[in-house]
Amino acid sequence: MTPIVANFPHSANALPMWVAADRGLFSKRGLAVAFEEARGSAAQYRGLMEGRIHVFTTLMENVIAYRWGEGEVQFDPAPDAVAFMGGGLGHQLLMARASIEDVEGLRGRTLAVSGLRTGNAIVLYGMLSRIGLKRDRDYKVVAVGAGPVTMESLLHVGADAALMGAPHDRTAAAGGLRKLGDSLTVFGEYQSSVYTVRRSWAAAHEEELVALSAAMIEAHRFVFADRADAIAVLRAHLQTLSPDAAAAVYGDLVAPHGGLSRDGRILPQNVEVVLQLRREFAEHPPPPSTLSDFCDTRYHEQAMRLLAKEAS
Repeated sequence: MTPIVANFPHSANALPMWVAADRGLFSKRGLAVAFEEARGSAAQYRGLMEGRIHVFTTLMENVIAYRWGEGEVQFDPAPDAVAFMGGGLGHQLLMARASIEDVEGLRGRTLAVSGLRTGNAIVLYGMLSRIGLKRDRDYKVVAVGAGPVTMESLLHVGADAALMGAPHDRTAAAGGLRKLGDSLTVFGEYQSSVYTVRRSWAAAHEEELVALSAAMIEAHRFVFADRADAIAVLRAHLQTLSPDAAAAVYGDLVAPHGGLSRDGRILPQNVEVVLQLRREFAEHPPPPSTLSDFCDTRYHEQAMRLLAKEAS
């Protein structure tokens, strides 16, 4: 068995990783995958560059930001991290305190983000810029730290609104927060989470990365194909979820817009949305870049061919 350390947030979006482990999809392909819980992008990138982490899930926006030297921590040279497979597509709601009736009511308010320069902060900045609201002029932002913004973290830092993804948007609505907007209506689908690896590690472990990709493709497909068993895996790893809550979360994961990728494909047009936003809100003039600077889908393509051959 080849050992691989995978780092990812302990959240519902990790369901394919858990499926791959619990159903023996990794071991079937000769992989012994150990899991670590993510503690923010800075810790992830440190672990990656030090060789303690081999594969991790992060936001596509983070891959671009760290490559451009605009991550939460700086590296010299810049990390050679690339997305090799898609996790999920972005769909977030702008949730605000009930006293705020519309987006114009955010003027002079404080909004919460996970990180000022990374995470989904640029999606928030982009949504508000489309209606004429500019950061630090019309509203302030405060970082809540590692992980997605939740209703609890928003209230803890005294913020008035934030972008939230499933299931935190549902929890916020149940807690009395009001929906003011939807990223899908502004940008359409965009590449949100991705599976990420160092180019140098991938080049030295091509066979293992193809095997890992094949296992993850199978896991993504399983989530969509077997509702009952997928929910059972979800509840086994998130034991506080009630049956009804687990079913609702599963519905978010397989939603036609903004849910998990069915087979882990990374579509150029979905990455381009994120890249354009990153260019728009870069703190320094961005270097000339193409999608190939941030994505390397060769391993996923090999895995797809392997699975097709196995099925024939």
